[in-house]
Amino acid sequence: MVITTTSRSRVRARLLSSASVIAAAAAITLPIIAYGQGATGTAAPAQAPGNSTENVNPVPEQLVVTAERRTVNLQQTSIAASALSGADLDKKAVEDIADLQRATPALSVIDQGFTQSINIRGIGLSVVSPAVDPGVATYRDGVFLPTQTTLSEPFFDIQNVEVLRGPQGTFVGQNATGGAVFINSNSPSLTDGISGDVSAGLGNYGDLALRGAINLPISDTLAARVAFSTEDRDSFFKDIGSSTIHPGNLDNDNFRFSLLWKPTDALSVLFKTQYDRSLTDGYAYKPIPGTAFAPFAPSEAWVIDSDRQDLKDNELYVRSSLQIDYTFPDGIKLRSNTGYQYNNEQYVSDLDATALPIEYQTNDYTERTTTQDVSLISPDDTRLRWVLGSTFFNYTDRIDSTEGVPGENVHIVINLPKSSYGFFGSTTYSITPELELEVGARYSGDNESFKGFTQLTPGPFLPADATGSGSQWTGKIDLNWKPDSDNLVYAFWSKGYKAGGVNTDASIFAPETVYDYELGWKTTELDGHLRTQLGAYYMTYDNFQAVTFDPANTQTSVTNAGASTIKGFEGQAQFRQGGWGADGSFAYVNSSMGAVGLVNTERLPGGSATGLGVQCPPGVASNPPLCFNYQPFFQTVSGAANPYSPQWTGNVGLEYEFEVGGGSLTPRVDVSYIAPQWVTFFEEPRDYIASRTLVNLRATYEFEDWTVEAYATNLFDRLYVVGQSSFGNNEFFGAPQQYGIRVSRSF
Repeated sequence: MVITTTSRSRVRARLLSSASVIAAAAAITLPIIAYGQGATGTAAPAQAPGNSTENVNPVPEQLVVTAERRTVNLQQTSIAASALSGADLDKKAVEDIADLQRATPALSVIDQGFTQSINIRGIGLSVVSPAVDPGVATYRDGVFLPTQTTLSEPFFDIQNVEVLRGPQGTFVGQNATGGAVFINSNSPSLTDGISGDVSAGLGNYGDLALRGAINLPISDTLAARVAFSTEDRDSFFKDIGSSTIHPGNLDNDNFRFSLLWKPTDALSVLFKTQYDRSLTDGYAYKPIPGTAFAPFAPSEAWVIDSDRQDLKDNELYVRSSLQIDYTFPDGIKLRSNTGYQYNNEQYVSDLDATALPIEYQTNDYTERTTTQDVSLISPDDTRLRWVLGSTFFNYTDRIDSTEGVPGENVHIVINLPKSSYGFFGSTTYSITPELELEVGARYSGDNESFKGFTQLTPGPFLPADATGSGSQWTGKIDLNWKPDSDNLVYAFWSKGYKAGGVNTDASIFAPETVYDYELGWKTTELDGHLRTQLGAYYMTYDNFQAVTFDPANTQTSVTNAGASTIKGFEGQAQFRQGGWGADGSFAYVNSSMGAVGLVNTERLPGGSATGLGVQCPPGVASNPPLCFNYQPFFQTVSGAANPYSPQWTGNVGLEYEFEVGGGSLTPRVDVSYIAPQWVTFFEEPRDYIASRTLVNLRATYEFEDWTVEAYATNLFDRLYVVGQSSFGNNEFFGAPQQYGIRVSRSF
């Protein structure tokens, strides 16, 4: 929507109200202390800029990962991963999960409107269907997100983000064939006192934002933390159609409450609950050049013409987690993590994206999820270290969708309950002080049902009911060599799988499996000022899940479409010397599909199979809609890249800190590159997403408890595509140039 004087007043009132809560807490703080929290959740002491011994000649921040149930130094563990602290996210302008592809290698995030598809090394999700699980598992505060409908939640008050590359078959289990993303928010502290931060931002496109967090120790054993984020921004697009709305605007409110109870050193209970609300005027997209509706859309990039009142309303998303840690006298730790999620979204879309009254879609989507994870973890300081655990997941999903064209519509209702379980174990044995062997295994099972109906108007009522189940063994065998404290060389084999499922009463598809063979080397050089992580891998990817068209019954459904091989190498580096800081990463991914024969529906008359009819019998000429000869459009694909698999990705950041006026000024530049990628393995012109190079600038001035930031993202205002709609006719643009200023205060 356009932010009017009235709505801007509402936003300002909301910002001032939230700010007053933080200010009131800050006023009673004695003494006022600067807030900082390290990646392991321990408090960092407050220090004036440029006055600490640590800052005389600092080294890069230690990177840690917790995804394998322990807090370990990334340099000392055989995981291909990127770890970003909350400070890293801020300085790299990583505001949500889509921005991670500018800061980590081999990661691609595709915007599809209702969902986002995350792919790592060319593996993840290439199908927009509730029946298909993601291939990159995403967790927030230890809670697994079963679908990719809630991934656009902004990052605020974040402790760290971990991106693991390659199949995670032991600890994560199924649906992590491409990798996993762990997003961890800051937790309450019993020792930090009343502390926190608040920031306000103002940018172009009427962007108004306020974020804050406060730590509240209640007693010696109980502490709470409250964090919030609110943002209002106009759309990048102008809608010149008959509707009075502006798709693509932003009106978000996010709130998180955390409570930590630690009655003894042995017992810790951490509860977190988060509420998210997101309202917009709908998804903003334009017809893909060369498609049927493209000639009827405005030629200007940021102008759309809609005949329908679009809507996107995520009125309620609630996620809660309860983590209990208990350490036995012998040092063995018991950890339980329980999660619950509820999400409801409604949206209306003008599918033709023009002023023509042709095609529209309405959706009402509801999901409920319960997860449980229990682990037993041995002490860290023993020659034999082990982890035993189990997981349980239950998910219900209901979709009520109507798609209409003049004279007819299709009403679909789907109920898709899923459940899964897993039992896993991992052991690491130090053969010598320099050499250790790690072996992990997991047994996973899953069950899925498909219940629903399709009502054609005019036309028949088509019920559907199907069930499916499966199970697999996965795991990892790893050999680590540490010739000295500054080097780690490792080699491992691992297996991961993504569950199969049911798509209709006539369509059951098999699980995907990935086998990964990997070598890596991590080193620390220049007295700790330079850290590097290098790796190379070869993977086989079987039973690729894809949407295909069956001419015999004109149904489009999810099937298994062959195999793929993937090979590549990647590297990361972090450098800090004096006032200079630099970091960067790169990845090369070469994926190649095996031979598979399919009907290329993009070459059919009109660009789809709609209304053409079933395959004509031998000797019968095409006579749509009674029948059609699909043979000339049957295509054998071989050697094509996996969908959403850019061959090269890379990023580099450079900053320099110097003293100014009693404080410190740090200018920073970040450059990222993502190579071209394809939406399907047919590699038609409409399937092509061009490469993009983006430049971000940031200047940060810190003085005592105050921070002032000036920023510009997409500095050269490049127009680029970030995805296509699930129905394949429209494309989404990345954000244009944005600039603004933020003022923050810690206390």
